[in-house]
Amino acid sequence: MALTNVFHQVIVLFLEIIVGFFLVQIRIFDKGMVKRLSTFIGTVTLPALIISAMNFAYDPVMMKNATMILVIGFGYYVAAIVMASAYMKLIQVQPRQEGVHGFSLIFANVGFMGYPVIQAIYGTEGLFYAAVYNIWFNLFLYTVGILLLSKHQKEGNHFQWKSLIANPNLIALTIGLICFLFSIDKPEPIDLVFDQIGGLTTPLAMLTVGAMLHGSSVREMVKNRTLWLTSFLRMVWMPLLTYFVLKRFGIEGLALGIPVVMAGMPAAANGAIFAQIYDADYQLSSQTVFLTTLFSVASIPLLVLLLR
Repeated sequence: MALTNVFHQVIVLFLEIIVGFFLVQIRIFDKGMVKRLSTFIGTVTLPALIISAMNFAYDPVMMKNATMILVIGFGYYVAAIVMASAYMKLIQVQPRQEGVHGFSLIFANVGFMGYPVIQAIYGTEGLFYAAVYNIWFNLFLYTVGILLLSKHQKEGNHFQWKSLIANPNLIALTIGLICFLFSIDKPEPIDLVFDQIGGLTTPLAMLTVGAMLHGSSVREMVKNRTLWLTSFLRMVWMPLLTYFVLKRFGIEGLALGIPVVMAGMPAAANGAIFAQIYDADYQLSSQTVFLTTLFSVASIPLLVLLLR
């Protein structure tokens, strides 16, 4: 595990958020562009990244490890949803903010930030397992995630099954798994297209998060104790709990490392994007992404040391 590489990767992502903030300040980005960019990332670049990450020939050992990681991932999200439900009952915040805190506790930045960090630690094989682990992220994001962020609306939640079935990321996961299981070789130009378009995901996502932060009050963010508590739980409690529970069951290697590193990612950038769509407090969500990403500069390298 190259600790220096991981540290550098986290610093780069944080700086990209800062650049996104200033792109709004100098009027290169505006609200309309940020919204279109969010859609572009979710429907084009992220699916391409997923297909690119799963570009492996079938291997029985990899399949066994992938199955174990899939089971661990399901357990993690069920536990996280239960904890978030209890947490939302304890905190006293506005209705538009309650779902944002719950969402941030459950969903980490496992795609936009998780993939490059996993690649820095475990290489291309780690990317494959990360894509498998993230199957549950996508399933719960478009069900539980939307329910949380729209729960404050009087007309009820806005979840529709067609949103899940037609989700580009789940379609990409299905394509990637089929190619893996049947060792389907795509022509090299096609592979390169997926690689290059997928490679746009992380910088564009970080720029988008930074742009969404524009207009947020730094004083308000610093004084918001619930925001700090949510950030602490996201960055410290979730990865450490995952680590000690898996160690208790004797889990080692990639099956331990992938879930722990993913649990230690900052709050999901999707939260700010979805909060804007469903009229939740998207500035609070952006602040949570910013603060947890700032924490991650120190916390992720420490997690890597813990896993050594």
